[in-house]
Amino acid sequence: MATPSETNMLAVERKATERIAWTPSLRSYISNGYAEHPDLYTDDFRVLDELRNDCVYMEVNEKALNRLIK
Repeated sequence: MATPSETNMLAVERKATERIAWTPSLRSYISNGYAEHPDLYTDDFRVLDELRNDCVYMEVNEKALNRLIK
């Protein structure tokens, strides 16, 4: 059996994330890069923000997982 000094364990801190909104950056990118009005994508921005937040702050149950798989 290996002693504690002989193990190959590496301690790594757990990563954390914050709630963010992609909308302001995406609106600017679409407006400047594609010369389209970003309001055309309002529903898409909302869905993207909801999906990211669902992934990051997902409830631990089957129903929540099924929602992400769809």
